[in-house]
Amino acid sequence: MHRDIAFKYQIRLLPSIFIIDPNGKIIHQFTGYQTASDLKRELIQYSLSTEYLATELIGFYQTQKYNTAIRIAQKYYNYSLLVNNNIKGRIVRVANEYLKDAKDELKKSDENYLQKKQKLELLVLYELAYRFDFEKLNKKISAIKAEEINELNDYQYWFLKYLATKGTQKDITETEQFLRDHNLENVIENSNQLFKFYERSLAKP
Repeated sequence: MHRDIAFKYQIRLLPSIFIIDPNGKIIHQFTGYQTASDLKRELIQYSLSTEYLATELIGFYQTQKYNTAIRIAQKYYNYSLLVNNNIKGRIVRVANEYLKDAKDELKKSDENYLQKKQKLELLVLYELAYRFDFEKLNKKISAIKAEEINELNDYQYWFLKYLATKGTQKDITETEQFLRDHNLENVIENSNQLFKFYERSLAKP
């Protein structure tokens, strides 16, 4: 066993099997002997193509910085809607890992530091949206005042706000009108697309 790999992934038992993304993020790991059928059943869950993530994965690999980290995090959140529900949480966790990378790359000396910091704080709440935890999302986003949002972060804020309002079965008429008046129709469209996945999850036996 290669010592560097063993140290990086804290491998203590053999065999140890890791499913990682191209940048080395651990999606899942398990140890111990696996029968052929058990291993196949475990791996088949990850058979969905990752072509959707390719551009952002390459971008982060080539240049690890704030922007490339948040782009791949957002892509992973979307990707979590497509995978088997059994592994959805693991995909969301990888998205969170990239947001941690973005936080590490963000420096106070960066241009638009406060705007970027605020955007990152909003993106952290995406986990609640993609896990369909709308009650908790509503509490979190309600604590943030709309007038304090930097205009460059309007999309992220209103995406979360709209989902929280709709997900907690509150009247969305006023929010929708505001979004249309401020050229944020894409918030409505994208939020509704995510909400359809939530509705499908409820319909599953």
